[in-house]
Amino acid sequence: MLVNRNTLSMHSRWIAVFVTGTVLTMVWYFFYASNDGSDRWPGGSSPPGLTFGIVGGAIMLFEFLLWPKKKLRRFRFGRAQVWMRAHIWLGLLTVPLISFHAGVDWGGELTWILMVLFWFVIVSGVLGLLLQNVLPRLLLSDVPAETIYSQIDHVSSRYATEAENVVRACCGHPAEDWITTGSADHSSATAMIVGAERTMISTKVDFFELKNESQANMLMERFESHILPYLSNGARSGSMLRKAGQSGLFYDGLRTSLPADVHPVLDQLEEWTTARRQFDRQAKIHGWLHGWLSIHLPLSVALILLMFVHILFALKYR
Repeated sequence: MLVNRNTLSMHSRWIAVFVTGTVLTMVWYFFYASNDGSDRWPGGSSPPGLTFGIVGGAIMLFEFLLWPKKKLRRFRFGRAQVWMRAHIWLGLLTVPLISFHAGVDWGGELTWILMVLFWFVIVSGVLGLLLQNVLPRLLLSDVPAETIYSQIDHVSSRYATEAENVVRACCGHPAEDWITTGSADHSSATAMIVGAERTMISTKVDFFELKNESQANMLMERFESHILPYLSNGARSGSMLRKAGQSGLFYDGLRTSLPADVHPVLDQLEEWTTARRQFDRQAKIHGWLHGWLSIHLPLSVALILLMFVHILFALKYR
C-alpha cells in the first residue's frame, strides 16, 4: 500500500479519522485529568480510560481481521485497498487510545507485557509500510530484468539451457537436437511483469566455432565450472559471478584469451549472467518486502490473545 503525494487523496478520509480521533482522545483525557482532583493520571478504569480501551480493543480486532480476509479471498467484504487504508490509519489511532488507556503507570506484569507487545506490533507495522513504499522503487532502479518472483528459477533454467547450447556449438559440440547453422536462432523466452511482457533471452546469437582445441576446452571448462552453475542456481552456487566486479574481470579474462570472433558469445553470456545477478537482487528485496510479516503477524496474534486475557482479568478484579 503506497502512501505518497500521488495517493494521499485516497487516504484523506482515513487521515481525517486518525487526526480527529487523536485530538478528541487527547482533549478528553487531559480535560478529565485536570478536573479529576487526583494526583495521579487517569488509568484504564477511569471513564476516558475505559472508553479508550474498548474502542482501541475493537480497532485491534478489526486490524486482525485483515489476515483472514486475505486468506479467505472467496468471501468479499469490501475492497482490499479500502481495508488496507483503514488498517494503516486506524492502527495508528490505537497508539493514543491504548497509551491513554494504560496511563502513565502500566501497572502489573500483564499490562507491561501487553504494552511492550503492542509497541512491537506498531513498530513492525510501520516498518512494513516503509518497506512497501521504498523497496518497489528500489526494484525498478536496481533490477531492470525483473520477472515474476515465482518464475525466477524457470527463467534462469532457460538461460542455462540456451547458454549451454551456444557454448557447445562454439566449442564444436552442439546439442543433439540443435542444428549448427552458424547462429543460434530460437523462440525467445518471455516473462510477464505488471503491465508488460519482457523478452528475457535474445532470439539470435552469432557464434564462431573454435578450431583451436585448447581454446575450446578452456571455454567449456570455464563455462561448466563457473557460468553454468551460476545461471542455474544464482547466489546459491557460491560462484564468483555473483559479484559484479569479479564477474567483469572473469569475462574480460575470457575475451583476452579467446579470439575476437568469439566475443559476441561472451557478450551474450555476460548479459545472461548480469540478468541472473539481478534476479538474485530481486529475490533478496522480495525477502525484505515480505519477511517483516513473519514478525508482525505472530506478534499480532499474541497481542490479540493477551488482550482477551487482560479483559478477563479486568472483569474479574475490577
